[in-house]
Amino acid sequence: MEFALGAAIIVLIFFAATLRWWFGQAQAREAEVPEQARRVTARNVRFLDLFGLALLAIGLLAYAAQRA
Repeated sequence: MEFALGAAIIVLIFFAATLRWWFGQAQAREAEVPEQARRVTARNVRFLDLFGLALLAIGLLAYAAQRA
């Protein structure tokens, strides 16, 4: 069970990192003005970083709850 939980945490972190990269690439391609692309991409990347940290925190809390 611990292995499955650890694997799920790793998969969630990989998923968040993949979303971060994908949204950054998509926003850079879609924006017509380079400065606008940088602002939009930076905002989305910050959001996805927070999303990834939230997933990590949830995973760690679930692991701690299981160990208790």
